[in-house]
Amino acid sequence: MTAILISTQILGELYHVLTHKNFVPVSEAKDIILELIASFPVLEIDVLKVIQALEINSKYGYSYWDSLIVATAFLSNCGILYSEDMHNDQLIEGKTRIQNPYM
Repeated sequence: MTAILISTQILGELYHVLTHKNFVPVSEAKDIILELIASFPVLEIDVLKVIQALEINSKYGYSYWDSLIVATAFLSNCGILYSEDMHNDQLIEGKTRIQNPYM
């Protein structure tokens, strides 16, 4: 069974993009975020994820923020992490594969 998981960081980044690039009004961006929270499990950032992000940053060279996304997926046993701006088809620690949904 495939499940979609969303991290608190992704929710924040989405809200920022929606509002700062004027894609939608703030009230609609808020509704989008609340709908996602109600529809999918949300993974919070914690100390273990921060430590893992530092390791991923060091080993794979991703920015800290991208490393935190990867760490959250990895520690949550996600088999696939969809991202358009990371290395497509890269396998992280033999467990989490990054895939560009546009390729």
